[in-house]
Amino acid sequence: MVTSGIEFKFSWGFALIFLKISAFLLIDVLSVITFLLALIYLIPSESFRREIFAILKKSLGIDITRPTCFHSDALITQGQRPGIDITFNSSDTHPISLTPAWRMAGWSMQFAQLAPHAKLALDRSLGKVYVKVITGSLIQPQRNAIAPSLKDIRTTLVEGEYIQAADKETIIVVVTKTNDAPGVISNVIEQALVTGPKQELLAWHRVDEYDWGKQAFKCTVLGCW
Repeated sequence: MVTSGIEFKFSWGFALIFLKISAFLLIDVLSVITFLLALIYLIPSESFRREIFAILKKSLGIDITRPTCFHSDALITQGQRPGIDITFNSSDTHPISLTPAWRMAGWSMQFAQLAPHAKLALDRSLGKVYVKVITGSLIQPQRNAIAPSLKDIRTTLVEGEYIQAADKETIIVVVTKTNDAPGVISNVIEQALVTGPKQELLAWHRVDEYDWGKQAFKCTVLGCW
């Protein structure tokens, strides 16, 4: 009985020690992986980085197309025309190139470039999410930039947890309607104020404040002359 009790206590003690060691090793492994991923970003050769990411994805099951693992912010600059220009990173080295969000009247908008077969997780906690394909196509959900027929009526609402590009580079815009979105816009200048990167370039103006608008206004009201 005494021997049996000693063995029983020893077994539990060994199990606790094993669990502690396992937990320490797990944390250590995750730290090493994070450290290695940080080092990879410092590699100057884009092709070499791509090969390393492919190896990690195959051997460790790391899905680098998920934004929680790999994404980059696109470059936002002033456009040659009124407005902004968006420059995405190369999809060869950046499976996901994502802009920051712009917000207007309770709606948010983000643009993203997806490499072939790349996945982008959607945050549906803020409200309804809509996705419009600009170029390329998606396989999840199945959606192209243009409907097969002008008579087709399609929704841009996405109820899944993620979207996935097809076999070509795809550019999309993700629009989220939050609970703060008003039912009616009565004052565009105040209620629909755009906030986000380079927001000063996205201010609302009357049509007649633009050169082309002045000409259109002349043609509409005074006749073209």
